[in-house]
Amino acid sequence: MITGYDPENSTLSTGIGSLLQIRRLPETLVPPDTRLGLRRRQAVHNAYQKAMEEEGWKREVTVQDNFVHGGISYRIRGRIDLLRDSGESCIIREVKTVRKLPPDPVPAMEDAVLQLLFY
Repeated sequence: MITGYDPENSTLSTGIGSLLQIRRLPETLVPPDTRLGLRRRQAVHNAYQKAMEEEGWKREVTVQDNFVHGGISYRIRGRIDLLRDSGESCIIREVKTVRKLPPDPVPAMEDAVLQLLFY
């Protein structure tokens, strides 16, 4: 059974990260080429977010989408790492510290791209 699925009410409630990881282990559990440990990556991630927050960015902004498809109600949640809203437009920054950024990140980081599309 999928975590977050309620068969009695035909409802799935889960995070975008969980949906993206259904087909494989989360990247955080796979040793990266850089050998930068999980705690160190979290520290780098948090330090970057704090610095950007001082420049007016909001951090860890919760978002959610609710919809019905095929008779099942879906509630998908996520957290945007950094968001700047000027009133006219929004800029989203997703911080990735798992591995070095490849020359062309779009095909190499498919899950990150899907995550941004959700947001």
